[in-house]
Amino acid sequence: MAESENMSTFVMRGRLAAVPHGVWLNGHTKLAYVEVGDQRFDDCWVADYLLNTLENQAGNEVELSLCRLDKHGVHLCAIKKGDGKIERIPDPSPALLRQMIVSALLWGVITFMSTLLIAPIILVIPIYAFKAILFGLSESILAPLMIFGALSIWAVQLIWILYCSKKLSPKVRLRIIQKARTAFN
Repeated sequence: MAESENMSTFVMRGRLAAVPHGVWLNGHTKLAYVEVGDQRFDDCWVADYLLNTLENQAGNEVELSLCRLDKHGVHLCAIKKGDGKIERIPDPSPALLRQMIVSALLWGVITFMSTLLIAPIILVIPIYAFKAILFGLSESILAPLMIFGALSIWAVQLIWILYCSKKLSPKVRLRIIQKARTAFN
């Protein structure tokens, strides 16, 4: 089994055991397990597009490219059959725009609320310390400094969630899926 440095993609090679019946949920089938050679992964999600191919390859030599998006299972992204033909899930990139908009709205509200709770604690002490050091600083400059600081904290939280967080970012999840889709190139 070859794993990437972030342990999110896997390539399994060997003879595919019989595929168990699964439960269909929202365009995917959740299988109890997938077994290739002496390797086994529990809770494997298979797109409907690949399920028929997977079932037809039972008993044959195959390579499976899987990715782990969360701790609850793996997702089958590509199958390399014994004859060298590769079948992979369709490119999920077009769906990224909708996911990013929904994530931005949802997490924008959540991070804004947390900023309203965090910003006064984080910003009041440094701003008043700064005012104590500079005696000539007027009170009228403190409000814009507080607003700028609060908006900066909010922006940093939102950018981290949308682009950097492995658990929450649709962009990071897409990157992992694309890596697994193209593992046989």
